Amino acid sequence: GIQFMHQNHVAHQDCTTENIMLDPSKMYPKSFHPANIKRSRDFCGKAKGYTRTWRPPRYLLIDFGLSRQYDPANGSPLDRPLRGGDKSAPEHQDGNTPCNPFPTDVYYLGNLVREGFIQKYHAFEFIEPLIADMVQEDPTKRPTMDEVVTHFAEIKGKLSTWKLRSRMARRNEVWPLGSGRMEGSQHTS
Repeated sequence: GIQFMHQNHVAHQDCTTENIMLDPSKMYPKSFHPANIKRSRDFCGKAKGYTRTWRPPRYLLIDFGLSRQYDPANGSPLDRPLRGGDKSAPEHQDGNTPCNPFPTDVYYLGNLVREGFIQKYHAFEFIEPLIADMVQEDPTKRPTMDEVVTHFAEIKGKLSTWKLRSRMARRNEVWPLGSGRMEGSQHTS
């Protein structure tokens, strides 16, 4: 979605988890109850659901209130920072210096993955170098969204089906090993 927007010279400027929605219709063809996704829509039985890998959902980008389209004939845009949900972009720290909003969108998505997945779960080491590039301090050193999409496709193509389907384990998760022993990042000897 962001790649399409950037190709059409539109910066979203508020790429946060609150603005990315999941369409569950492929995962739950007969829907589910809004109060409990394990129950059918009429709450009379269990909802039939599939995993994201068996029936990949569509993700939708919403909230275009801060989005702006720029004229490519004017060169790289420089605009005052618009502070959406993620206020951590290095180029926005002083709040006044005009900057190019396209690398900031790249930062927002990289930061979303870093904070929402890499810092919370194990097994995302395969994407850490790409995310590190996306969240670089200097916006001019960040990849474009086209480069991000290309690099991600290359990374994904090298992953096994097992890796793609493996369960995400929280970094603070404790695993039982048997015989009363526990292993995990919270375990101390």
